[in-house]
Amino acid sequence: MDLISIAVRKAYSYSLGDAVNVGMLKDPVRLQSLIMEDKAYRFPQTIREFPNLVKSVQFHNHTATCKKKGTHCRFNYPKPSSSETIIAQPSDFHNPNEAKFALESAAFIKSSVIEKLETKDYTSLNHLLKDSKISPQEYKSALELSKRGKHIIYKRNPTEIQINSYNEHLLRAWGAILDVQYCLDPYACIAYMVAYITKDEREMSQILQTVSNEVNTLDFKSSMIKCASAFLNAREVSALEAVYRLLSFPLFKSNFSTVYVPADRPEKRMCLLKPILSVKDKADEDEDVYQTSILDRYAARPTKIENLCLAKISIWYT
Repeated sequence: MDLISIAVRKAYSYSLGDAVNVGMLKDPVRLQSLIMEDKAYRFPQTIREFPNLVKSVQFHNHTATCKKKGTHCRFNYPKPSSSETIIAQPSDFHNPNEAKFALESAAFIKSSVIEKLETKDYTSLNHLLKDSKISPQEYKSALELSKRGKHIIYKRNPTEIQINSYNEHLLRAWGAILDVQYCLDPYACIAYMVAYITKDEREMSQILQTVSNEVNTLDFKSSMIKCASAFLNAREVSALEAVYRLLSFPLFKSNFSTVYVPADRPEKRMCLLKPILSVKDKADEDEDVYQTSILDRYAARPTKIENLCLAKISIWYT
């Protein structure tokens, strides 16, 4: 791990001798200097000992997923070619019309360069800009302008515009696709992670909604059986999960268990019935047909532990 260059960490110091801090990340000039010093952001297309690794796992190839949101590529590929690393940020125009015009001009310049790349393979950015009839300064100004928030334009040759960001040492060890990025907005990072781990299964939701509408006339037990059957039979799983389920491998391991404590009002709590064998000899008027819950046991706790709260009793005595 000593060979892996990770720029944004407290103990890191680059050539100027300054430790990385929040002020450095907010200053475009100092941040640009930091990124240029960081060896994690270079795009060699061949790696020693693994000459085909980058091409096989790091090159972005468009698929149907790219157009899921109605765009050419929702992952913004191809990436813009640039002769230097640039911190793009929103314009500082106070006039909305001027800001709109600047954004439209920048978008036109960048799209013109991308369109030219689609018609011919280029190895030189200067040659590409010359054929696009755009000056290097105009192109740089367009790259420096962001529609929303800050983001980084990495130094890339025209031959590297389809390469996903990676670290050479991590890629050699991992052997699969990497997407290593600087995060300039903590809120955006948190929002992305939360959205990713809570991503819904829309197809499954639609199926369950359809089944729910169909079982309105059935009793509760039959409705639950129908919904459970639809969930088990219609849910899409990855190949890895399918193998684990077929071979009865554990999907997760844990060293603690969970105790359910009903927190609804008494009139809304659901109770479990006792087994039929234990109630069949009772009188018809007998209401003792429900199993004892944790709340019942808490209410009937001995005086020696009357000072313990419900949470502790639930943990220690269940």
